[in-house]
Amino acid sequence: MTVSIEESIQRLKAEVLAQDWRISPRRAARLEEAFDCLSRRYNTRKATLAMLKMAGSVLGYIKTHGGQPSETIDFLKEAMAHVVSLHEDLAYVPEREEEIFRTLFSRFGRLKEKIRTHHGQAAPAPGPPPMVEAEPPPLAGEPSPPPGPRPEARPETAAPPPPAPPAAVSPGASPEKLIEDLREALARAGEVGTTIGRLLETLLSREGQPFQMPDLPGATAAAPAPAEAETPPDPLVADLPEPAPPAMSREIRHDSDGEGLLVKPCPPTEILEVTIGRTRVAIQANLVAAGREVSPRRLRRYLGNGSVPLKEFGRFMRRLSGQFAGSLAAIKDSTLKTLELPIMTPLGLDLPDGPDAEGRHLLVVSSGNWHGIFVCSALQQAPGVMVRFQKMKNGDIAGKGFLEKGGDVLLLDTLSILRREGFLFLP
Repeated sequence: MTVSIEESIQRLKAEVLAQDWRISPRRAARLEEAFDCLSRRYNTRKATLAMLKMAGSVLGYIKTHGGQPSETIDFLKEAMAHVVSLHEDLAYVPEREEEIFRTLFSRFGRLKEKIRTHHGQAAPAPGPPPMVEAEPPPLAGEPSPPPGPRPEARPETAAPPPPAPPAAVSPGASPEKLIEDLREALARAGEVGTTIGRLLETLLSREGQPFQMPDLPGATAAAPAPAEAETPPDPLVADLPEPAPPAMSREIRHDSDGEGLLVKPCPPTEILEVTIGRTRVAIQANLVAAGREVSPRRLRRYLGNGSVPLKEFGRFMRRLSGQFAGSLAAIKDSTLKTLELPIMTPLGLDLPDGPDAEGRHLLVVSSGNWHGIFVCSALQQAPGVMVRFQKMKNGDIAGKGFLEKGGDVLLLDTLSILRREGFLFLP
């Protein structure tokens, strides 16, 4: 069964919020379907795709070995929460996505060590290597090391010696000498030193002070040394892509006050343009559940009540649930006929202070279990595709969307409006 992107995100949300941390085979299968759907959706965003692969590997391990150690469940929930957050963030920020990935990848490494410890594979004591070494159980769905004798331990794979204690620094030491000493200390610290060095590079470059990391393993994206290439791949991280999301162009636009606002690429997103009052705005098309024209007399009655009965959207000889998209379509007709949705008022810029009394259309919007109605003067017949986004928060206006075919339109923060004025229905 093929699941939609929204259904996949809902499955991830449900597991993140679940109180029962035991993942049954059925729940695991539902998550695997969601991971597969989202992997196809984000196959061009390497950082998000890598997070999905790590989550899938840990899920496979849990299916085979259970939720022990407990850190496996913690990691899986954290990875899924990051994927949901990145999906719901309309603006695509490669730097933020890569930073999240690097943090998660670091925890993935610590989780591997925890799994090894849990299964009794402690670090070997100094001395000759044992004849047979226990191998940590591989995560489900990933290749196991080939059978046969294991290669002898080499100095490159042994644990690095503890860093030497820092030498005393004289008060008159030059900055060049201090930086050189810092480079040497980072080189001795191994992987931890590499991470610290990267942070220093970023910080000092912003302050205008160059700092170049020494040539450490893993400090750059250079090809691995031959000795590393001979090492059998770790089954916990096999087939993970490089953590560098594709670079995308950006541009700076200026508002009326001359302030530079960054226009960022975003995933192609269908939006529906509507007119509320006299202001043209847009709503994400996947949040639109239904729309219909309404007479002035009926509109006055709805405005007086502040809500619209869903049975008003019925059609002759047709099921009521079939008139809606999204989660409303899954509710029984007998229940839908009893529901009334509130009329919501978006605020900001030139939007009216109340519902549009001259409106001619009712637009039902839904997100999960949240539902509400906008009154609009006009509705676009076919959605457009937004490919770039400029964040310009003003009331319920999230920013400006730039269309694939040219032009721009103000984008409503519909999710915030639903949570403030919408109706929460839990089937």
